[in-house]
Amino acid sequence: MGDKEILVSIVMNCYNSDKYLVEAIDSIYSQTYTNWEIIFFDNASTDKSAEIAKSYDNKLKYIKNNTLVPLYTARNLAIEYCNGEFIAFLDADDLWLPDKLIKQVTLINSGAKFVYTGYKTLNVSTDEEINYNNSYKNKITQSILYNNYISISSVIISKDVLKKFKFDRNYNLLGDIDLWYRVATEIPLFTTNEVQVINRIHEKNLSKTLKNDWLRERRLFYKKIINCNKIIDLSILYYIIKTEFKGLVKKI
Repeated sequence: MGDKEILVSIVMNCYNSDKYLVEAIDSIYSQTYTNWEIIFFDNASTDKSAEIAKSYDNKLKYIKNNTLVPLYTARNLAIEYCNGEFIAFLDADDLWLPDKLIKQVTLINSGAKFVYTGYKTLNVSTDEEINYNNSYKNKITQSILYNNYISISSVIISKDVLKKFKFDRNYNLLGDIDLWYRVATEIPLFTTNEVQVINRIHEKNLSKTLKNDWLRERRLFYKKIINCNKIIDLSILYYIIKTEFKGLVKKI
């Protein structure tokens, strides 16, 4: 490869995720791009996650957190262990296709600091698949508000950018969207326009176990946006109306 082979640190935050973990880690080891390290942050798991993670070679750095902390606190803590110039994320129940990293590194070598791919969801109970792939790029703040199509497992971001913005630890569900929105206000976001990630949908997904937190976190999100914007444009008003309508329908 003629371009610079940057080191990519891949953050895996794990809490009792042994059911899908081997396939997730193996999908990293199957990458055609090989200059990477895994930062495996075990958030006080009590299942076989530690045993599985420790069975791999020294490209996987295992970190044990002895007390359970909120997800986005755990993500920020894991980032502190990263040695790479760029950081990627893979949730412990998701999968990468083999060319995921090489496609993104090609764009990074052209100057991009944030690259995401398309992804598909796989419902493990029904085998139903849905593709989420779009051509949104550059200043996409409105697109994120209308319909966020950026999966955290699809993202590579410059460590310098990530350390500047950080995840907001007040979230358990919307920390990804909050970060993407803030980053997109300052730098262009790029996409490979290809599905390279499989997100598995199952009953233990955090979005299901914490489903009652959605309205509270959406309100926190749009209040932050309002505080950061002197002029409230239509995209923000639309997001607020949609959020409150969903909350009203759920209560009914």
